[in-house]
Order: sequence, then structure tokens, then C-alpha cells
Amino acid sequence: MQDVAPPHTARETLQLLQELFGCRVISKGSEKQWAPHSPDLNPLDYWFWGACKDSDSVYHNKPGSLEELRLSVEQYVREVTADTAESPSKSAQLDPVQYTSA
Repeated sequence: MQDVAPPHTARETLQLLQELFGCRVISKGSEKQWAPHSPDLNPLDYWFWGACKDSDSVYHNKPGSLEELRLSVEQYVREVTADTAESPSKSAQLDPVQYTSA
């Protein structure tokens, strides 16, 4: 699931996602699009990226390349404890999406 932030919809990003996930990609520019301000955000949207940016391991030393950024994010993921990772999911009260036909 992707929002419409430019880095998330860059051609290279979408190509990689298509290779990895095929037709299951939900993003602007793919077959399935997701509302940009959907109330059904996942923990990556409302917790992980903010926590990742706030951590010293990711942006403390500004990554000089995409590879350095990837390695920094992977290091941060290894540092996150199970309790920390489960907390946002447990506290989320997401409303189910209701689809209606016109």
C-alpha cells in the first residue's frame, strides 16, 4: 500500500514493487489506487517512518546514497524490539472501509 508521496510513486520504486509483489501493489500509478488520506493507514504510515526518522541510526549521519539509506533502515529494524513493534498495532482503532456500488 502506497500513498501519493513522490518518492513512493517514482518510476523506479513502482517497477521494484511490481517485480516483488506483482498485481498486489496498491499505489498511485498502479492498477489499484489507494486514497491519499485513507483512514485505513497501516503502522508503517502512522508509526514506523516517524520513529525511523527520529532514531539516531537512520538520519543521524545523513545517508549519501539510496544503498546507505536502505542499510540504515535495515539496521533500525533490527534494533526495534517485538514489544515496540507490536505497540502501534495494538493501539490502532481503524475503521473498516465500506464499499458501496453506485
